[in-house]
This record gives sequence, C-alpha cells and structure tokens, in this order.
Amino acid sequence: MTQSLYAAIPKVMERFDFEKVHKVMKFLNWKWAMSSNGYDVPSIEDLRAWALHQLNECVRLYESRGFPQSGMNVSSGGLQALVMTFERGDPQLQLVFYVDEQSATADL
Repeated sequence: MTQSLYAAIPKVMERFDFEKVHKVMKFLNWKWAMSSNGYDVPSIEDLRAWALHQLNECVRLYESRGFPQSGMNVSSGGLQALVMTFERGDPQLQLVFYVDEQSATADL
C-alpha cells in the first residue's frame, strides 16, 4: 500500500447515499441524535458528520495497529466503517448502513 486510506475518505463520503439512509431512519423512527427535545432521528448533516468520524477512526486504528491482515471496523448508530483486506491487492475503505444483521456460531 503506497498511500494512506485517509485519501479514500472523500470518495466514500461523496458516493454514499446519506439521503436514502436518512429516509430509512425517519421511516423506522431510528433515534440516536441528541436535540433540544432529547433523542431524535439524526439529520443528514448528523449522519455525514458521524460517518466522517467513523471513517477517520477506522483508518487511524488500522494504521496505528500496524495494518492488521484482519482489517478494521468501527460501528455505531447503524453505520459501519470498514477497512477490508484481501490476500492480493490493496485494502479498501467501506461505509455501510445496516438495518438488520444476524450471526451465530455452530452448535457443537
């Protein structure tokens, strides 16, 4: 990797559909942003600011921990910033919005 993943942040931010995420959060009444009335559905500006924070934090952790082969992720509020690593090729920075997720281990 010749360049820091910080350089990918503007491209990810530009391509991510914050308006769509905001519509889903409004529909689901997904409240986590603080307002004068308490918790509220985050504005598009709140979503953008939080995503930018998570992307920067994810890259910072990935680089400060020595570029782990397992990558890195930072998530909160339905948004997840990820450094995806591959056996061949450069790592990628991703921003994901999760509405639902499930995981389990095999019963042994």
